[in-house]
Amino acid sequence: MHNMVEHIRERAYHLWLADGCQHGRADRYWLAAEREVLAARVTPIATPGEAAGKAKPARKPRATANDQGEAAIARPRKRSALRS
Repeated sequence: MHNMVEHIRERAYHLWLADGCQHGRADRYWLAAEREVLAARVTPIATPGEAAGKAKPARKPRATANDQGEAAIARPRKRSALRS
């Protein structure tokens, strides 16, 4: 935690220098630096397949018509759980 605070402090200082050393805006530089440092430390969460080094399989495209222009066979609809 201490190391992260030092990193934020250093980044805020560099932002302050880049902005022309304007006084009275320390909180703005600190918050901007904090956002940058925390965003850089966040790693995206991998899916189980990606974590194991496997890519997700491509989805099978839905057939609408075959290459002769004939309509594809429609799938039967599921019956609803509630019957009247």
